[in-house]
Amino acid sequence: MKSVVTSFTSRRLLYKGLFVVLLMVCLLSVFEREKAEVKNLKQPSGDIQSYIIRGPDAPSAIKAVMAAGAEPLRPLTIINGVGARLTAAQLAVMEKMPGIDVFADRPLTSASTGGQYSQKAGNSCVRSRVQDRFEEVSFDNQDLSGSALGWVTSWKEEHDDDMPGSGFVKIQEGSLHIFGGRGQRHKFERDLYIEEKFAYLSFKLISNNAMPAGTRLSVKADGALLEEIILGPDMNRVFSYSLAHKANNNNHTLKFDLLDELPTGVELQVDDIKLNQGTENPGAYAANLINARQVHDVGIDGQGVTIAFVDTGVWAGSSAYAYWLA
Repeated sequence: MKSVVTSFTSRRLLYKGLFVVLLMVCLLSVFEREKAEVKNLKQPSGDIQSYIIRGPDAPSAIKAVMAAGAEPLRPLTIINGVGARLTAAQLAVMEKMPGIDVFADRPLTSASTGGQYSQKAGNSCVRSRVQDRFEEVSFDNQDLSGSALGWVTSWKEEHDDDMPGSGFVKIQEGSLHIFGGRGQRHKFERDLYIEEKFAYLSFKLISNNAMPAGTRLSVKADGALLEEIILGPDMNRVFSYSLAHKANNNNHTLKFDLLDELPTGVELQVDDIKLNQGTENPGAYAANLINARQVHDVGIDGQGVTIAFVDTGVWAGSSAYAYWLA
């Protein structure tokens, strides 16, 4: 009887051992299958693209990226998002996640590189540029790219000799120089053609050490004041303005007017006057993230408003900076 009990007990232990082994095999099989599925998500199935993933908050966006089998690259906490590089399979998973928005991080090149910015397929922002870098001693320089029609008049001086290489307003050493000592205010202007809906003007001002602090320079477009700039000694600054409120397909007079006389020895340089324009708002990609596009489209762009902001910094992995970081 004792041997029978012992035999039964041994058989029961054997069955338990076999059951445990089979259970472990099943669990390992499930684990390996799930690991293989995640691995397949991580493996490139075509091109890997950069995306910005936005959720209710940045941690939620990070968790969503990890759940899709991708690696979060950089938190973008201000917009409740994170940068990531996704395969087509990972993108398909993320697009089905509730509460998660996916934005394509498309390449961005400036007008000076002759490129274009595409927010999404079929909706490109064709850029063009009108520029005067004063590299030639001429009031009729044309430096164009894209579809820009350019400057429609030459530079015109007021109360000077109207010659590009002489007088108190002249081109030399790659910029437009205004010299003091004439005893009259300096004014100069030129007409340009704005053909697109969104246009942004920029230029550089450089003054020497003799420039009196508080000297005023008025900048106007078609008589509308863009800014009354307060000059000072040793200034080297770029100024930029939105001309989105200007009508399409029209000539616009850009006018610089020194409201104070410049004493002898004072020198002001104007350089790299540039008009970038396009069929779409160049800032639409970011503006769409904060729903600012509607006010941009009616010409409300924040011009003249001083704000303070906190930036998350530059995401060096973004394709937007590929041209400059190459």
